[in-house]
Amino acid sequence: MNLLGRWSLASFMKVVIDVAYFGLLVIIALICAVSLWLALTPARRGLRDSLDLKLPVRYQLDPAMHPFSSTDAHLKAASIMDSQGDLVVKGAASSAVTLWATFGFALISLATALFVLNRLRAIFRTLKDQNPFVTANPSRIRMIGLALMLGQLISAAGMAWLTPRVTRGLSIAGITFENRLSFTPWVFFSGVILIMLAEVFRLGAQMKGDLETARKIQFDLVPGEAFRLNDAVVCARMTPARAVGGDFYDYRDLEDGRLAVVVGDVMGKGLPAALLMSSVLGSVRVLLSAGLRGKELVAALNRYVCADTSGGRLVTLFYGELDITTGDLTYVNAGHNPPLLSRAEGGFERLEPTAMILGFAPDGAVETCQARIGPADRLLVFTDGLSEAFNRKNEEYGEPRLRDSLARSRMLPPPAAVDRLVADVRGFCGSAPQHDDMTLLLVARQPA
Repeated sequence: MNLLGRWSLASFMKVVIDVAYFGLLVIIALICAVSLWLALTPARRGLRDSLDLKLPVRYQLDPAMHPFSSTDAHLKAASIMDSQGDLVVKGAASSAVTLWATFGFALISLATALFVLNRLRAIFRTLKDQNPFVTANPSRIRMIGLALMLGQLISAAGMAWLTPRVTRGLSIAGITFENRLSFTPWVFFSGVILIMLAEVFRLGAQMKGDLETARKIQFDLVPGEAFRLNDAVVCARMTPARAVGGDFYDYRDLEDGRLAVVVGDVMGKGLPAALLMSSVLGSVRVLLSAGLRGKELVAALNRYVCADTSGGRLVTLFYGELDITTGDLTYVNAGHNPPLLSRAEGGFERLEPTAMILGFAPDGAVETCQARIGPADRLLVFTDGLSEAFNRKNEEYGEPRLRDSLARSRMLPPPAAVDRLVADVRGFCGSAPQHDDMTLLLVARQPA
C-alpha cells in the first residue's frame, strides 16, 4: 500500500500517532508539574481560588417568563422539554476537592488517550512490518475498545459528580438547571466494535499460527539446503513470498551413479499453490521410486497434473539427471525459466524448454536434451521470483544481473555462492515487498 510515495499508509499513520503520543506525554508532565506547583506554593493560592469550567447540563425554561403564543386556535399549550447543552462557568468558587477532582479528571482523560495511542503505536508497527496478525494485537485492540467504553463511563460519572456542586448556587431567570449525563453513544459503540474486531484479529492470529505450522511442514518436505554425492555438490535456497508458497526443489541419489535434481514452480502463491506443490513433489518421488526416469517421468507427471488439479493450475518444472562421474546432464525443461550453465572460461549457456508447461495438455510432447557440466562449471536452476524481483522503483532484477552475480561468485564455494546470489537480489530489492516465491538450486562439480 504505497499511497504516499516511498512511505506506506501504515508508516505514515504510525508517525502521526507517535507525534500525538509523545505530545500527550509532554502535556501530562506539564499538568502534573503545574498541579504540584499550585499545591506546594502558598503564595500562589489565589490562582486556584476559582475555576473556568464547561459543564454538560439540561435546562428548563419557566413558562411564565417565556409565554406561549400560536396562530392555531386549537393548540392548547407548548413548552420546550429536555433542552440540553454546555454551560460555561467562569470564576466558579473552588474547594480543594473540586480542584483536585478537576485535575484528576483531566489526567484520567489524558491517560486514557495516552493508553489508546500506545496500543495504536504497537498495532501500526505490525502493520508497517506487514505482520498484523500477531498474537498481541487482539489483546491490544480489545484493550482500546475497553478503554474507550470505560473512558466514557468515567467521564460521565465524573461530570455527574462535578456538575451539581458547581451549579447548585447558580440561578438564571426563567431557567432551571438539571444534571445531564455527559455520554457520547458513538464513542461507546466504537468500543464495542473494536472488541468485536479483536475477535477477528484473534481468529486471524490463529490462522497465521496454522500457516506457520504449514510453512514448517512445507520446508520439512524439501531436503536440506546442501548435499554432496562424490564430486557433485548441490546447494539450494527457497523463500516463499508468503507464509507458504508454490516453489519446490528436490534432489535424489538414483543409486546408479546419477543424481536427479528437480526445481518446480506452481503458478500462484499462498496456500493453494503450497497444497499443489506438496502433491506434485510427492508425485515426483513416487514416480522416481517406481523406476520412471527422464521424459517418461515428466510425461506421467503432466498427465497427473492435468487430471487431478482444478482451476487451470499450471506447473513449470526442470528435471535433470546428472552423471556424477562424467558430468553429462540429461534434462527436461517443462516451460521453466532456462537454467544458466556457467562455464569455467566465463561464458553462459541457457537450457531452453524442451516440453510444454505441466497441466496444459495431457498429451503434450516431452523431449529430453543433453548438456555437460565440467569440473569447474556451475548450473543455476531458479524460479521466476528470483529474476523477476522488483525494487521500489519498479525495476526488475532481470537475468543480466543474475548472470553478473553468478559470475562474481564463481570462485566462492557453492554454499557461499548461493548466499551471495540471495544477498544480491535482496540488496537490489531493498525494502520492496517480495511479490513472488524465490527458489534457486546450484549444481557444481568439485573434488571433495
